[in-house]
Amino acid sequence: MFNVTKTELKKMVSRPGIYILSVLLAIILVVGIFIYKPNNYKLSSATLVGKNYQEKLAYFNNGDKKKIDDAIDKTTNAFTLYDQSVSYKKRIDDESRALTSSYSELKKSRILGDDFDYRNSIRIEVLSNLETLNNTITEGINNAQNGSYNIVTTKANYEQYEKKYATLKEYFSLEITTDETLNKIISVYDKEKSSFFSAINNFYYPTINDETQKSFTKNEKGTNLYTVLNRLNSIEYQISKLTNEINTNTSNLSSQEQTDKLTKLANEYIWTGETYNNLAKYTLISSVFDEVENIDEMKLLYLTDYDEYNTNSNLIKYDYLFKNNKFESSYANPLTIGTSSNQETNAYDYAYFAMKLFGFIIIIYSIIHACATISGEQKDGTLRYFAMRPVKRSELLFGKFFATVIMSLILIIFSGIISLLVGGAVFGFKSADIFTVFNSNSALVIKPIAMIIINMFSLFVELMVYVSIAYLLSCLIKSDLLNVTLVIVFLLINTLMPAFVVGAKSWLAYYPFSHMSLYALYGSNLYANSNNFFNLVFGAKVYATTSIVLTVTIPLLIILICLIVASVVFKRKEL
Repeated sequence: MFNVTKTELKKMVSRPGIYILSVLLAIILVVGIFIYKPNNYKLSSATLVGKNYQEKLAYFNNGDKKKIDDAIDKTTNAFTLYDQSVSYKKRIDDESRALTSSYSELKKSRILGDDFDYRNSIRIEVLSNLETLNNTITEGINNAQNGSYNIVTTKANYEQYEKKYATLKEYFSLEITTDETLNKIISVYDKEKSSFFSAINNFYYPTINDETQKSFTKNEKGTNLYTVLNRLNSIEYQISKLTNEINTNTSNLSSQEQTDKLTKLANEYIWTGETYNNLAKYTLISSVFDEVENIDEMKLLYLTDYDEYNTNSNLIKYDYLFKNNKFESSYANPLTIGTSSNQETNAYDYAYFAMKLFGFIIIIYSIIHACATISGEQKDGTLRYFAMRPVKRSELLFGKFFATVIMSLILIIFSGIISLLVGGAVFGFKSADIFTVFNSNSALVIKPIAMIIINMFSLFVELMVYVSIAYLLSCLIKSDLLNVTLVIVFLLINTLMPAFVVGAKSWLAYYPFSHMSLYALYGSNLYANSNNFFNLVFGAKVYATTSIVLTVTIPLLIILICLIVASVVFKRKEL
């Protein structure tokens, strides 16, 4: 098998395809420099406006500082509101009974033949009860938008409720002037009430446990609140100390140094508060996911931009930052196509972008070679000469397979090195360490070069999958052109589907080829949210059921199955 692999590698090097590929990669490398324009990663930062230090400080106190202080108060209140869900349920139940009771009176008035003035007074009471019930439900839903989740439901269920409410309100707003009008109102209510109350009964009222509540609120001196207030007070003390030194002319700092120090302290204040608020936000959202059953089958109202995987990733991220008193500015983000990992683009950002394009081309080259190796050589009679030699067919097949894989790996490594060098020459290598959450459960701080290596390995695994499929088809079908077409079409479908299929996330989680990116598990999905075209097509993606087990098992199974079947077919194949 070793000799077959060696011979096949020599053939690959001697053929023009490898040189055409090299020229194509060089063109992509050069063109990539001009087309690569990611969005710069931006952090919330202090804006200090004023002619002197005092004006800048006043601007900060009335602006950014006030926003953070208000946000922390809002966060604290959100946990209190969140735990009021039980009282919301009681209110809705009471108001639903009041609506049912007043409607019964209206219906009874038809039997008793009461005058129209009395009937209208009862009708107005029913309408009032209906609107009171709706106001309570609307209040609970609006609290969800404001950070607490007193009422949670599916989008479809809420739309059903709104539709039924609008219908009932329309008919109860009609003045009763004839028995026909009353009969129409009663008929519509009797027809719609079942689905109307069914929608109300499908609302959820999640709550949080006392321990979590105490961690974030002023109840019994909440741990997280106590910690963040101490940190903010410490920063305020430093600002106050600097202010006093300036006012008493005891500061040794120049005017510019004073502004720089104030800016640094102001940013620390903002980032400390935002870390706390994000931790609280994702703690609340995570609690919703924990409370609501069948989470994979429904989209929560006002939570359509969240899923359990990313929510948990963000929760771990901000919990790590908060506990270690670090800021997002302390680290770079995982490499993505749409947004730079630091506030300025660097070599690693460009290398990741270039490798995505290179990888696609290298996979296509490997597919073409794999398809031509068996079916192509069978067509031109080359395989017969191999069959006459003392080489087992399994050795022949696997020798050719490993030759393709080895050459592809060399191309990936070479392309990665060149991309880094070119990126470094154009953008520089300066970068902070990358903070990432692996597989939504472990916080990691790693070097940017490690992310590049992980991405290259992930690309290599994906390439092996397509090469194994290509070898299988090459053993089954004699036409190498048809084989190449089939595998490349399959590659394009897998690449483009997540970007262009509406609602893909809901079912692509069950599609095996959605779980082949090892790199995506390193938190890149959290930052791959740009509308950049390349990001939509090539950006790392994770789905609801993504896990390290799936991402490792699925490619291995596909490769093994394809090679085993190809080996069986090739042994019986007439050369």
